[in-house]
Amino acid sequence: MEKSDPLVPVGPLGQKLRVLMSEEIAMLDLFCEKEAEINGFIHRCDWRGLSGALKDLAPIGEEIERLDRERHREYESLREKAGEAENASFYQVILKLSPDDRNVCGDLYRRLKLAVLKIQGLTLAIDSHVRTISGTIHGILNDFYPHRRGKLYSRGGSERPVEDNAVVINHKL
Repeated sequence: MEKSDPLVPVGPLGQKLRVLMSEEIAMLDLFCEKEAEINGFIHRCDWRGLSGALKDLAPIGEEIERLDRERHREYESLREKAGEAENASFYQVILKLSPDDRNVCGDLYRRLKLAVLKIQGLTLAIDSHVRTISGTIHGILNDFYPHRRGKLYSRGGSERPVEDNAVVINHKL
């Protein structure tokens, strides 16, 4: 008969990890909602709303960073208590927990990863949209100001800066 590793009781350490993971998931979901709002403001060209939403996003991001650091510390303590190596995966560590604790931690870990993936997808969509708009505007400005295309050189052959022409932008467009 094979001798199995003893199970590590979750105790206060594991309970705190579960609480931190739940809090981080909630903050990531809130961050995702704010990013969806930002995407909407960009599509509607609502620059005032965008500015406000960006201000709201900063404290959420800071709280996510704080929770992430604290969660990582708790996980490292649990990993050491479980006797796993530094390069052990999350699932290797939770295998040492009781089946109920293992299921809860595994579910929280999957939800955490899913929340991060949702944010990455939204961020890529926003980035793509903004790059497309920026490229279009850049192309239009190059057509209006062909003398500003590429690099300009002085009579001596050195590169010289392009002089700025005043551009008025209507934010209500």
